Amino acid sequence: DLIEQEKKEEYEYDEFSGYVPGGIVTITLKCSHCGSDLDFNGYCTKCGQMTAISDYFPEYAGTNLYKNALQEDPNAMYNLGKQYYDDKNLDLSLRKKKSKYWFEHAANKGLIKAWNELAVLAATDMRLFSDNMYEKINASHDAQLVFYKGSLMGNAYCCFFLRDAYFTGDYGANIDVVRGLKDLSDIAEGPRNVEAVATANSLLGQIYVWGKYGVQKDYNRGFNYLKKAVEKHDEAATLFIAQCYENGYGVTANDSEALKYYRKAAQYGIEPAIEYIKNFEANTARKAKINIDKFLEIKKQHDLKKQAEIARKKAEEERERKIRKQNAIQEYWEKHEEEYKEINDKIKSLENEIVDLQKNINDKNNEIIDLNNE
Repeated sequence: DLIEQEKKEEYEYDEFSGYVPGGIVTITLKCSHCGSDLDFNGYCTKCGQMTAISDYFPEYAGTNLYKNALQEDPNAMYNLGKQYYDDKNLDLSLRKKKSKYWFEHAANKGLIKAWNELAVLAATDMRLFSDNMYEKINASHDAQLVFYKGSLMGNAYCCFFLRDAYFTGDYGANIDVVRGLKDLSDIAEGPRNVEAVATANSLLGQIYVWGKYGVQKDYNRGFNYLKKAVEKHDEAATLFIAQCYENGYGVTANDSEALKYYRKAAQYGIEPAIEYIKNFEANTARKAKINIDKFLEIKKQHDLKKQAEIARKKAEEERERKIRKQNAIQEYWEKHEEEYKEINDKIKSLENEIVDLQKNINDKNNEIIDLNNE
């Protein structure tokens, strides 16, 4: 089994954020005397009267969880919000309002996970489905603020909601890719040890590598975002960076590195990575065959070029040999031209002498014949 059986690497992000944006608390309790807003302790700054906060939360007023929440314990506030949200004995609108009150106060204390529920409450705000356009626009605006503030504080869940709002126009938002890229980039560049930084880098990496939402592909930029996301322990990014190494997106293709990240993604339980590991041998064999076929084709072309080069060189050598031979002959004749001319002249002289001798012989023979005839 190629999937390593080691325990998945555990990594803990910061539970609290050092940065807390303003305007988180939107639900306030009203003074029972004058109707003005109360502070967290039940004091009315307008009339100076105190109102018992327990009057607004009678369902859990006697519990230790409620008492700890009143002591401004962020986790107690969060858990009390969960209690209200899950309380099926209350009307849904009341559950949402009371739970949101405690989630907001927990978030205002820097508790990052409180934004999970605040994002869900914002995304399911009934005003988003209203026929009243004014209510719908306000609900969409409020939701986007929640997603953005939660992301800035470090909540990864809010990053996904923010992406869907900006890039696909969910939750009544107008699609604004430029703003979406800017906001995600601002979040991604944060030095804090919060999950949103990892998630924002992962989302940007996916957008640039695969050219999502009409954004022009930029493999190098996308790979760098994914690399940062992996360094920040984003689980999904391990799959995407493995695919980058496999296909050479923004980095030199490297099967060993791809396998390393596929194994890591498989440890996180990511299905495509598990399937890749299962099919690794088949994938390797397929790639090996492709590489062998490519090698053989390259070798064939190389051999043909080599043979053509040998034939060309041979023909060139033969041509040069013939030229050298002709030049040698020409040089030889030029060097011995006078000598051969002299020899030819002697031969011609001798030939003339032979002709004269032959003529004399013939004359003598004729004289002998004449004498014999007499």
